[in-house]
Amino acid sequence: MLYLEAEAAGVRATGIGCFFDDPVHRVFGFRDLAFQSLYHFTVGGPVDDPRLTTLPPYGARFEGRKGAMDLP
Repeated sequence: MLYLEAEAAGVRATGIGCFFDDPVHRVFGFRDLAFQSLYHFTVGGPVDDPRLTTLPPYGARFEGRKGAMDLP
């Protein structure tokens, strides 16, 4: 629902479920288990990164390319 609401608002969103919560707790000064982070969710405008590319899926054949291999 959060993703849909972000898109409807004209922004982008991403969830982050793998992070080190102990350092985050130290930054905010949490000393006990009263506040536990289960999932972080960020919302904002998209930034295109030209370093990111799309590659064919595993198992795709690259015919005519020297040294190419077919991955399982």
